[in-house]
Amino acid sequence: MTRFRLGFVIGVLIDILNWLWLGLVLVGLPQAASKSVLGIHLSSSDRNHQLLLGALAVGLLTNGLSGLFIAKKKPTRRRFFKWTAAFMALLTLAGLEAAGLIGFDWLRKGLVSIKGLF
Repeated sequence: MTRFRLGFVIGVLIDILNWLWLGLVLVGLPQAASKSVLGIHLSSSDRNHQLLLGALAVGLLTNGLSGLFIAKKKPTRRRFFKWTAAFMALLTLAGLEAAGLIGFDWLRKGLVSIKGLF
């Protein structure tokens, strides 16, 4: 029973750390990297894209290497590799968006129209 609890706690810890990193990357990093003075946006979007891509790559590599070399049990490895796949998908989307191959203007317009209802 102790092993089950320890495995559960480790899994929850992995999830919490990854959610915290993801929140920091997607919410905190753009906020910390942007500067505006008197309503004028001064920060570079290229630099924001570089920071985002780098932070997502750190999450990808950390989870992938932890799954390969640190995790001993199969469920723990599986959890690390699920997070690796999630960071890989986000990194791919962010890279395609930074390159201008895909855009999310439709999402921005939809959210603004929903905001206008309230």
